[in-house]
Formats: sequence, C-alpha cells, structure tokens
Amino acid sequence: MPIDTRGKVVTITGSASGIGKATSLRLVMEGAKIVVNWRVNKAGGKKTVEERREAE
Repeated sequence: MPIDTRGKVVTITGSASGIGKATSLRLVMEGAKIVVNWRVNKAGGKKTVEERREAE
C-alpha cells in the first residue's frame, strides 16, 4: 500500500549515498521534506542537499 508523504518530514539514515540517497531524492520528488544526515561522508551529504534543492 503506497504511503502519502506529501508535506511530511522524513529522516533517512545514510542519505549521503547509495540507497538512502536515492530514497531521499525520490521522496522529495513526491513532496516530502527530508532530513539529510551522515556520519562519515560529509561531502556526499552536502551533494545530496544540493541535488535535493534542484529536485524541488
């Protein structure tokens, strides 16, 4: 069953790369607001933020 995330805030661990990044960008395209976080890959996290802004 699909989940409507429009207007919701979503936190995805590991959103700086890989599956977490792809999921976070997909949710932005579907109208969610996402929290980008990272533990090690700061450059990847910043890039995800840039790509998220472009996707809005």
